[in-house]
Amino acid sequence: MTEADVVLRAVGVHVAFGGLRAVDNVDLEVRRGELLAIVGPNGAGKTTLFNVLAGALRPTKGSVLLDGEDITRQPSHRRAKAGISRTFQHVRPFLDETVLRNVAVAALANGHRRAAADTRAAELLERVGLGGRLGKRAGELGLGERKRLELARALALEPKVLLLDEVMAGLNPVEVQRIGELLQEIRRVTSVNIVLIEHLLKVVHTLADRVVVLDAGAVLVEGTPAAVFRDERVIEAYLGRKYAAS
Repeated sequence: MTEADVVLRAVGVHVAFGGLRAVDNVDLEVRRGELLAIVGPNGAGKTTLFNVLAGALRPTKGSVLLDGEDITRQPSHRRAKAGISRTFQHVRPFLDETVLRNVAVAALANGHRRAAADTRAAELLERVGLGGRLGKRAGELGLGERKRLELARALALEPKVLLLDEVMAGLNPVEVQRIGELLQEIRRVTSVNIVLIEHLLKVVHTLADRVVVLDAGAVLVEGTPAAVFRDERVIEAYLGRKYAAS
């Protein structure tokens, strides 16, 4: 593997809040064409690491590189322009705006003119299954629809790297399946590289090419889903030592 094969890299990233090490010397690669899943128990540092990658939080130590360029000091809006887009575990639509307007705002931020932004937004909303909801207020959508709206907004920035923070949290099995199928379609028809924080391990098995497991802020293990979820260290981190030995 060469440097050209890596689109996003974290090098020795460390985040401390007082005496608490939230992220502990993490090295991470996002390789072109892959879907990378980041998993771990609650409090493992997953969202904190995402905040560092997206520019919402500057690391105490370490660096972040996009296509080989050091972007550690760039704020989130500049990283969005450069090609890093994200969703949030707790969705944040503009509740009083229409579904179309929610996505068009992101397209405008990406440099589209108003008419082109509306057209692009409509295309993306059709892709995520909200083509019939363009004129609805975002506040009228259910949770599953809001998750898809958030995904469309993130895609409107035309990212190189899409960071998805528990995009399936709180959804029923049918909605989970729809989001999974949508992510597979996005991979087929775009060049977006996806990094997924997800607690549904069956989803990770199905979607991910590679898995990184965090525990207490540090990388515990990484590899293919099949190998990672057989690892005794991972079983112990999730379920406890007695299960790892069984």
